[in-house]
Amino acid sequence: MVCKIRRTPNRKVKNRHIRIERFNSLKSILTLTSIVSTSIVSTLSHTVAPTISTVVAPTISTVAPTISTVVPSPTILNLPKLLVSDITQTNIDSLLQLQNTERRLNNLTDFTWSESMSLEALTWSKNLAENQCNLQHYLDTARGQNLFGIYGSTTGNINTAVNAWINEKNLIGNVNVTSDQIGHYLIVISSQLSQVGCGIVANIDQNCIVSTCNYI
Repeated sequence: MVCKIRRTPNRKVKNRHIRIERFNSLKSILTLTSIVSTSIVSTLSHTVAPTISTVVAPTISTVAPTISTVVPSPTILNLPKLLVSDITQTNIDSLLQLQNTERRLNNLTDFTWSESMSLEALTWSKNLAENQCNLQHYLDTARGQNLFGIYGSTTGNINTAVNAWINEKNLIGNVNVTSDQIGHYLIVISSQLSQVGCGIVANIDQNCIVSTCNYI
């Protein structure tokens, strides 16, 4: 489900999350018994594996002498143009610091980087980017997942997503706040999670970006 949509003059942003079993760490900072349910359960189906298409430029090895023009097949023509953003060590250090700052405030151990979660997150970001960046959750071996979409731009980095998730804490204490509205933040401060890996992919044709972080 969509947590929120923020609009700017040139782009709009969608933010989605998957919730996990229990987040005991909130007890140390505030009481949300009337606002947030005590368990956040993932209900995503694991029965359909994500289908990821590979963008490959068509290659023609031989052309019959009678053929003057070679037209690629419609399938090749319709493949979206994807741009995979590298997550550098600087990016990793930064996104870990952002999330671990929140975890320390809740007396939790720091997240560490997971290459396996990063690969799963990148694969899912590709799949979503190929489908017009429509945000849907899928878990393979991860136990939690945060998604973030930008529409109307193909520039951005993973820290934009992480900052948006953390900023959900500002909603805590509001009268009508729901667990869906702060679900990304609850994953960041979950005592049941210890590792994170992320991936970010842009669809050049659709002018959108998907960021995914998977957690175990």
